[in-house]
Formats: sequence, structure tokens, C-alpha cells
Amino acid sequence: MERDQHLAHALLDFMNNNGPVRSGDIKVLLVTTSAAQEKRLGNLLTKIGVSAVSAGNMEDALKNTNLTEYSLIISDSVLPDGDAVTLVSRLRKALKSHMPRFMVWSSSPQKATDLLRPENHIDDVLIKPGPGTGIESMLPSIIAGIYQTR
Repeated sequence: MERDQHLAHALLDFMNNNGPVRSGDIKVLLVTTSAAQEKRLGNLLTKIGVSAVSAGNMEDALKNTNLTEYSLIISDSVLPDGDAVTLVSRLRKALKSHMPRFMVWSSSPQKATDLLRPENHIDDVLIKPGPGTGIESMLPSIIAGIYQTR
């Protein structure tokens, strides 16, 4: 129900041409090792007016979050130098004033239950779309996540 409320608010904002996405205030950090996936998701975010920055591993992500305040982080579940659970744990220790929403991008729906355990502090799991499904299918979760940061 909470997600629907955020999506309704976002729809009203889009219809009235205002809100955080329209104002350009939203910055997203994409943590992924796949250039193709980064490009697809980055293009989608750019298309709706969201600024996206990329990091290829956990260390780059930590450096980026020290330099810029992000509203949302979308990370692969497995990274070359760790995993999303370790990354969010390190971010929680490093970021004292602002913790962005944290979403994990996974191709395995079976991992969602483990990733979403409360002790992991992961806000949502985005399931990578399968063949024949556009990446736009992830927009409701992303938009709801953006509106939960306000």
C-alpha cells in the first residue's frame, strides 16, 4: 500500500510537471560490472530526468558516496570485490548524515528473500527483466524508491 501511495504521488507530480524527478534533484549511483546493463539502466534513468553515475565495484562506490550525496543506489548483488550486503553495511558505517535508498539488481528471484532480510538493510530487490520484457518494467520500483527518499 505504501508503494502505491508513493507511485500515486509521483504520477500526480509527473502530470503537473513537478516533483523531485522533474526538478533534477535526484542522483542515482549504479554499481554494476556489466557495461551493457549499466548503459540500459543509465539510459532509462536519463530518459526520465534522473542523473546516474556508475561505479564498477564496491571501492569505487564507496569513493563516489564520499564525494556526492545520492538519493538512491542500485547495485548488482555480486561485485568483483564483495557483494551488495557488504556494500550496504560499509555504507551505513561511512555515511553519517544521509543514507540513500539501497536497491539490489538481480537476475535471480530466489535471492530476493535472503537479500531483503531486515539485518541486510536492503530496501528493495529489482529483478532484471527477462527476454521480451523491457527494462521499463523496473520503473515502478525505482520511482517508488525515489519518492521514499523525500
